[in-house]
Amino acid sequence: RRKSFWDGSNSLPALMALMIGISFGLVAILINLSRYPLEWTGTVDSFHGDFLFFEALSTSLATLGPNDSIFMSGADIRYHWMVYAWAGQIAELAGTQPFFVLTRVLPLVSLLGSVLMVVAWTTRVTRVAWAPSIAALLLVTGGYVGATYGTILNFDSPSQQLATVWMLGGAVTFWQTTRGRPRGGSRPTSRALVDPRWLLLLGTIGLLAAVAASGKASVAAVLICGWALVPVIGLLRRERWAITSLLALLAALVGAGGSTLAFVAGSNDGGGLSLGGFLDKASSVQGLNPVSAPWGIAVGTLLLILAVSYRWAGLVWLISD
Repeated sequence: RRKSFWDGSNSLPALMALMIGISFGLVAILINLSRYPLEWTGTVDSFHGDFLFFEALSTSLATLGPNDSIFMSGADIRYHWMVYAWAGQIAELAGTQPFFVLTRVLPLVSLLGSVLMVVAWTTRVTRVAWAPSIAALLLVTGGYVGATYGTILNFDSPSQQLATVWMLGGAVTFWQTTRGRPRGGSRPTSRALVDPRWLLLLGTIGLLAAVAASGKASVAAVLICGWALVPVIGLLRRERWAITSLLALLAALVGAGGSTLAFVAGSNDGGGLSLGGFLDKASSVQGLNPVSAPWGIAVGTLLLILAVSYRWAGLVWLISD
């Protein structure tokens, strides 16, 4: 019989990791709060310009619904809006003043939710005492892949913050498809197609992928692309969970794909991702270009490729180990 998560060997490292992760995260939140006063006299220029759009979008979704827009009468909102629907609904129910939920409540919920899941997951995966603390620190301080700009819990991007919680929830649920069987359910084989417990698990994966995709499409892409390697490894190694991991991937693709088509696809703005252009490229967004000239963007792209190559090297090591 497996030991409880909160047995004597696990509780202290987990509690230490929670304290470290939440403390560092709270410091970052408190520092950023000074840039977002809720009341002021005169002109305030510390607000990120996007927050005016975010607050208007939250209000629009809570009062007009997703089929109408405060920006354009009768027009659909084609944006990763699920996070702002959540924030707007909370603000509407609680009767808070503008910007309170987006700049106070949402960052705290995102911090607590993501740190709790990362610490719990890491403690289940390994008995190394310091691993949960390292995982919590990587979460609250880590940047994007190869980035020197921006963090995972980016205060200026509410969608990045809360969608990260949903992504981690999806990842933990994905992981359950390789961990045996739901209580009272059949083993993880093709019988998952008819077992109601496995169907519930797969349905949960599809729902979380759908929510993540409509909260932040790029977050769902990270979740699905990361998991796509697991069925391949399972099939090559002939693991018993290979079938259910593949079914989990299909469920996520259906959920995220349906959500993207329903709520995100069809936007009038392509986001600057035109073929042959140099604006809005990954190296540009992450601040890796030494200069804004084309050759600077080329150098920045090489730096990004170098950073990504380390991730692939780690993946090759993981598969070969």
